[in-house]
Amino acid sequence: MQAITSSLRILARPFLKVLYFPNTTLPVEQQAFQTAQVRTRYVDWMMRRDAKKRELIKEYGAERLRYNAIKRNTILPSKIREKAAEDIQTLPLNSSISRSHKRCIITSRARGNLRRFRMSRIVWRKLADYNKLSGVTRSSW
Repeated sequence: MQAITSSLRILARPFLKVLYFPNTTLPVEQQAFQTAQVRTRYVDWMMRRDAKKRELIKEYGAERLRYNAIKRNTILPSKIREKAAEDIQTLPLNSSISRSHKRCIITSRARGNLRRFRMSRIVWRKLADYNKLSGVTRSSW
């Protein structure tokens, strides 16, 4: 029995959790499915990076807007406007709205997106050809 348990330890994959119960001699593997690949709602790393930028925009957007309004106001004294310009520099770069980019929700493609459907023209065409999009029919004349 000792040889069986030692051979099982050797054959057991290292990423699986092995529990030993005192009443049993064989190891029990618990929930092997948790160590498999984890799917998220982001297609790839570029989409995740863009989502992080959007979180920063949401967090710092109002503050950045106020600083920009003060900086561009010509009625205020120059010292206040300079101070606002310095304070904008302290905010994270990715909190600027111009650093985010619209991406296809299916392929994460950055170019050629249709705003109404939030997907790239290539994916849109493929889905429209097979009547997968509501209200879209292929033209023929």
